[in-house]
Amino acid sequence: MKLFVCSIILFLFSNNISFSQINKGNWLIGGSIDFTSQNTHFEVFSRTSTIINSKADIGYFLIDQLALGVKPGFYLYKDYSQLNIKYFDLGVFSRYYFLKSNSLYNIIIQPEYFMSFGDGGATKNTYSLLAGPVIYFNERIGLEFNIGYSIQNVKGISTKIHALQSGIGLQIHLN
Repeated sequence: MKLFVCSIILFLFSNNISFSQINKGNWLIGGSIDFTSQNTHFEVFSRTSTIINSKADIGYFLIDQLALGVKPGFYLYKDYSQLNIKYFDLGVFSRYYFLKSNSLYNIIIQPEYFMSFGDGGATKNTYSLLAGPVIYFNERIGLEFNIGYSIQNVKGISTKIHALQSGIGLQIHLN
């Protein structure tokens, strides 16, 4: 296993032709999987839950290093009491790349907003802020790792849910 990981790292950093296409007029297509563990404290009880969130994304670079786009997704909520709720997400995002396009890696920050529609009429609004590195395999494909913070407003619940999240994604840059 160590040999495999070392081989991948060596390949990524020895490939000098790799760079990202984060310039005005290019497209960003990809997806991500996020994992969240949250503790929610209500007036009379607390709840620990696990969330798996899968999202696709498509964006357009309006200017160099800044993309805006949409993110449809699927959200599975499960807690200790075996409550399971499935949501369909529809969101918008903006993504800023801090480094120029000629780098093997980059650092992103991404604010997001989602409306979610779930089982039994459950709805929620989520505001998230993600950040993390992107490592490019070649000029078009990048693997991203992110960590973030989100605030959710769930219909019918008077409290806001705050959560930490982490995830991994694959992005394809097209011109």
